Amino acid sequence: MAQKWSYPPARRADVADDYHGIKVPDPYRCLVAGYLKDAHIVLRVLSLDGDFLREIELPGPGMAYISGKREEPEMFYTYESFTHPPTHFRYDVESAATSVFRAPEVDFDGSNYESKQVFFQSRDGTRIPMFITHRKGLKPDGSNPTLLYGYGGFNVSMTPGFSVTNTVWFENGGGKPLSKEIEESADFYAFLFRIFGIEPRADAAKS
Repeated sequence: MAQKWSYPPARRADVADDYHGIKVPDPYRCLVAGYLKDAHIVLRVLSLDGDFLREIELPGPGMAYISGKREEPEMFYTYESFTHPPTHFRYDVESAATSVFRAPEVDFDGSNYESKQVFFQSRDGTRIPMFITHRKGLKPDGSNPTLLYGYGGFNVSMTPGFSVTNTVWFENGGGKPLSKEIEESADFYAFLFRIFGIEPRADAAKS
């Protein structure tokens, strides 16, 4: 007799991943929180009561890690994505202005590439996000070499991150689709193999 599985209640769409409190005189006292939304970070400025005030605009879908001193009217975050190396930004609470504080010297021009997020629905109804990164102007006609990678399990999301190895791949004409966690979807890899026209192998899904 087949075992019947039960599933926990659906989680909130956005999960708080990081936060930083700024303890300065009103009206600038606030909380900056990083929320994980569809496998990338969103920075939101909240009141101490949790009310939404504004969103800090990031260069694109990626990850940001918050730091700073509570007594200072500013905070810092390190942002990175598939095409953007880890860069330190300064956020001024009073003016709500963001500026680059420190950027690395990397022999790679990310402005020549684009990274977009698409969604697929698996057979079990799971909505699966995937990032596709490639050189601008590349035609998705099936003739381009593609590095496909995904991971699922243990409530771990695969999030955007900068990799020198990936930049070499991009500059040599490759593209990279990358999936978020594969939530309860056993047929995810077979689904991706089909849309990319790849014959699945027993050892093809790495986890």
